Amino acid sequence: MKLEELGKAVYVSESLIRAWEKGRRMPQPDHLVRLEEVLGTNGYLSRVVNDLVSGTVPFEWMGKWLEIERQATSLLTYEPLVIPGLLQAEPYARALLRFSKQTPVDMEEQVSARLARQSILSGEDPPAFVAVIDEAVLHRPIGGPDVMQEQLLHVIDLAERTDIVIQVIPFDVGEYAGLAGAFVIASMDGREFTYLDNAMSGEVIESADGVAAVKRTWEALRGDALPKRASIDLIQKATKKWT
Repeated sequence: MKLEELGKAVYVSESLIRAWEKGRRMPQPDHLVRLEEVLGTNGYLSRVVNDLVSGTVPFEWMGKWLEIERQATSLLTYEPLVIPGLLQAEPYARALLRFSKQTPVDMEEQVSARLARQSILSGEDPPAFVAVIDEAVLHRPIGGPDVMQEQLLHVIDLAERTDIVIQVIPFDVGEYAGLAGAFVIASMDGREFTYLDNAMSGEVIESADGVAAVKRTWEALRGDALPKRASIDLIQKATKKWT
C-alpha cells in the first residue's frame, strides 16, 4: 500500500504515517488496533512497539523523555551553563562528556547518542524549537578556543533557520529567575511535559500545575532575553573572541 492509501484506511494523514515509519512519532493504541486490522499483522506491530519502548535504554535523557522529545511538536529549552544538547557540535559534546566518568567506549556511545538526537531538528516535520541561553554560555571555554569557535558558528547557522529561535540573556540583566537551573518544555499530542535536569538524573513533570510553574519561569526568561537578531549579533561578537 502507498502511504496515502494506508493513511486513508487508518484515518490519519500521510505525514503521520511517514513519521511512524521514521520513528519520529509513536502510534497510539487505537491507531495500532486499526493498523493491525488493515495490514493483517495479528498483534505483531503492537508487540514490536512494546519491545521498542521497554527494551531501549538510551544513554541520552533516559527512558520516557527521549520518546517525548522525539514526538514533540515544539521544544522550549533553557540552559544557563552550556550549549543545549540539540545544538551541540561534535567536538563540544565530546569535551563535555569527557567528565561523565564513563569508559572511553561508553563516552563514544554517548557522543553518538547525543548527535543522533539532533536528527529531530533536520527531519521532514521538525518541531518548533526555541532555546534561551545565558550569555555566560558563550564565554565558558569548553574544549578550547577552536572548539568554541566551531560551536558558536554552528549555533549561528542554526539560528538563521526560520523554525529555530535562539535568544541570549545578556550579562547586564543581572539576577533573574532562570538561574535556578536548566529545563525543557515539550508539547506533544495536545499535552505539555517538562524535563528538569540535576546532577544525578532528570525528572519528567507531567502534572498541569508543575508544567504551569515552569512555563511562568519560561515567559519571564523570554522577557529578559534579547530578540532573535540581536542575539545572533551577540553570538557573532562572542565568536570573534575565540579566533
